[in-house]
Amino acid sequence: MILFLLTINTLIFTALSALHIYWAAGGKRGMENAVPQRADGAKAMQPGKAATFGVAVVLLCFAWAHLSWLVPDLSGLRFPRYVFYLIGALFFLRVMGDFRYVGLFKTIRNNGFTRHDDRLYIPLCAYLSLAAAGCGWLA
Repeated sequence: MILFLLTINTLIFTALSALHIYWAAGGKRGMENAVPQRADGAKAMQPGKAATFGVAVVLLCFAWAHLSWLVPDLSGLRFPRYVFYLIGALFFLRVMGDFRYVGLFKTIRNNGFTRHDDRLYIPLCAYLSLAAAGCGWLA
C-alpha cells in the first residue's frame, strides 16, 4: 500500500510542479481558473513569476520526499517520516482554506475559480493530505 501511495504522490507532485514551471515560464493555458477571484470577478492576487516558480520548487521537494522513500538508494538521503505529516498538514490547511476565497469554508462563490476549487482543487488537496499523512504512518 505504501508503495502505491508513494508512487502516486510522487507523480502528482511532479506534475503539479511541472505545471507551475510552465506558468512561471509564461504559459497561459489553465491559468484563468487557477487564481482565486473576488466577487466582482477580478483576481484576488497576482502571483508573479518568482512566486509561481517558488511553488514549483516546493512541490518538487514534496515529490523528492516521497521519491526518497520509494527509491532510498537514489541519493542516500531519506527524509524523516514527520515530513509527510507536515505535507499532510499543509494540504489539510489548504482544504480548510482562508474562509474567503479558497477552501471548504470560502464565502465568495459562483465564479470560475470556485467551481474548479470545489470540483478539483479541494478533493485533490484532501487526497494529498490524507495520502501524505498515510505515508508517514506507514513508513
